[in-house]
Amino acid sequence: MRAAITFAETVPRVDEKRIGLWGTSFAGAHVLQVAAADQRVRCVVSQVPMIRGYQNFATLLSTEDLVALQQQLIAEQRARFDGAEPLKIPVSSADPDQPHALPGARTHWYLNHSPNTGRSPDWSNEITLRSLGWALDYDVAASVPRISPTPLLMIVAEHDMLTPTNLALEAFESARQPKQLVLIPGDHYAPYHEEFDLCSSAAVDFFTEHLIETQPA
Repeated sequence: MRAAITFAETVPRVDEKRIGLWGTSFAGAHVLQVAAADQRVRCVVSQVPMIRGYQNFATLLSTEDLVALQQQLIAEQRARFDGAEPLKIPVSSADPDQPHALPGARTHWYLNHSPNTGRSPDWSNEITLRSLGWALDYDVAASVPRISPTPLLMIVAEHDMLTPTNLALEAFESARQPKQLVLIPGDHYAPYHEEFDLCSSAAVDFFTEHLIETQPA
């Protein structure tokens, strides 16, 4: 993302003083991290973000399954050290007993059967196991208070089990002003379907206020 900002600065039609970031879910975490570190970001919208990787997975998995995943990650790392190819698992599955990265029937439908699926013909329902290890270690909570004075909008779903609501609200509370919260009904996928108009309008209004109506310094 920071490289993309640097590239954008070289594009003649881009005003380098009016660059904002928008991210959702895992990318919702990325934009928080970048906004905290890069002063070229003039405002940021983070939608249903993942905040604390380990705590996130601890709510999705039982204690036994979480310990088993960590042991599997160690075994897989040893195997790769000996030359094995990275192990892959499904991102989602209709079978709750099959090992996969993101649980839930709604997740499986959204990734594999929703109307949006056809727009990504190269999509493959698989992920490397080590990607889960990186996600476990990923924690942007400490970065959130550093975003200020860059304006922050967080869009949080009231019943988000995939990137838990309580973790997102804790992060928002830790943020300094200026900040704005939009709390929407529904689960993690509501911003893409039932509450799309509400979420997209909130983001557009926020960008309009801070990138168009406000004259950059």
